[in-house]
Amino acid sequence: MNIGLDLDNTIIDYSESFSFHAKKMSLISKNCLYQKKELKELIIKQNGQYAWQKLQGIVYGKGLKQAKLFPGAYRFLWRARQRNHKIYIVSHKTLYGHYDKSKTNLRKKAILFLKQKKLFGLLKNNIIDEVFFCNNQNLKINKIKELDINIFIDDLPEVISKLNFLTHPNKILFDPLYQDINSSFELASTFEELSEKIYVDWSILDFQNQHFFKYKLSKMEEILGRGNSKVLFCETITKKKISIKIYPNDNKHNRIKSEYDGLSEIYKKNKNVIKPVWKNRKANICAYQWIDGEKIINPNSSDIKLALKFASHLYKRKNEKYFKNFPRASSSCISGYEIEKQIQFRFNQLLEVILGKSCCLGGYTGDATPFQNTDINDYSVLLEKYNYEKYGNEVMYSGINGEQMKTSIFIGPTYYQRLKIMVADKMFSRSTGPLQHLTNQPAEGRANKGGLRIGEMERDGIIGHGASHFLQESMLKRSDDYKIIINENTGLIDNLN
Repeated sequence: MNIGLDLDNTIIDYSESFSFHAKKMSLISKNCLYQKKELKELIIKQNGQYAWQKLQGIVYGKGLKQAKLFPGAYRFLWRARQRNHKIYIVSHKTLYGHYDKSKTNLRKKAILFLKQKKLFGLLKNNIIDEVFFCNNQNLKINKIKELDINIFIDDLPEVISKLNFLTHPNKILFDPLYQDINSSFELASTFEELSEKIYVDWSILDFQNQHFFKYKLSKMEEILGRGNSKVLFCETITKKKISIKIYPNDNKHNRIKSEYDGLSEIYKKNKNVIKPVWKNRKANICAYQWIDGEKIINPNSSDIKLALKFASHLYKRKNEKYFKNFPRASSSCISGYEIEKQIQFRFNQLLEVILGKSCCLGGYTGDATPFQNTDINDYSVLLEKYNYEKYGNEVMYSGINGEQMKTSIFIGPTYYQRLKIMVADKMFSRSTGPLQHLTNQPAEGRANKGGLRIGEMERDGIIGHGASHFLQESMLKRSDDYKIIINENTGLIDNLN
């Protein structure tokens, strides 16, 4: 597969760079925070087209060092290279910026930026195959066609609209600021979305190139229910077991620093912990030794003692030179006090529910913060006063057979900050629209003009209304009906498809 991408505002994120240099040139005040589109409109309105084009020349030239890759861009390109796909950058970029007296070569600066990010211009193991710069948009369109590109990604709708030789799902509009959500084009706001559209799930194919990954894998299985990160159980051709952890592209928390580096330092002095075996900081992916074991569902006193002993070891080491100012997870606990604090925090949340329930029944307000008194009996008396179970539990009945459930369920109101969601923002319908090129199923999401998923609950609702023909059409025809050409001589799918 040949994948093509635009460079500026698709791979390279200039949002901070534009603000930085606009403030430096006194085009906006130092307290202003604008996205590129708003910034452009403001500068042209106040200072004219000349000032904006001059700013562009600086940002794309000398000021390129303030720019950065979009989150997840490196991992997307790395993944494409792992699958041995060809990656081409086709950019509409002139040789020099407008009104740039220094005559800074914009193309050389862009190549240098890609080299610094370990993407292109290296002696070996380049991730990007070729970079092409075009003087105008028409030349760019012709170059995309000439390269026989299968999928092209660009941030400009006018470019996407001219790619008539590509089918709808294979020309993707990159829209990180959600400025074109009503567009009819295939949309992606992040590189994570792009990966899901093009590659769907992670597989052995994503780790087959040994220039970029040290192990040759024979087996891979995703471990479900792992929170923010994706965890893959893998087995190498030499029967070595490892786990690959794919971290979210989050610039606020350096997970590799806190997890991989921290574990590496601990492993040097204590071989009883999991051994970190491989990392790629740019792709935000790490591999660890796999240790077979069983999940502890009902911990006993010895399990708790071992956990506390481990926490005490961590607490002793936190003041060592290497671990000073070390990034930690928001809910990490490395002492008995911190564990107690986390338990108390969760306990107070449950107390808030009980107090809120009694307030609703009695029609009065209650001060739920900061919980000076945490004696549950003081709150339980209020519930019993209104003939409710004192700990907030309720008896529930099955909606299927009407029988009482053989367990008590804790129910009650709790306070959350209001998230403004209007019906007009969520309302959506479609008949036909964009399809995913890989599965031929409708795209997902309102922003992408995606299909409305008919899951198990929707299916049951349609059956309950007796709309069997509609259900058959939804399940078998509207999404899955697909025509292909079969070769009469061979009986195989013809390459005309």
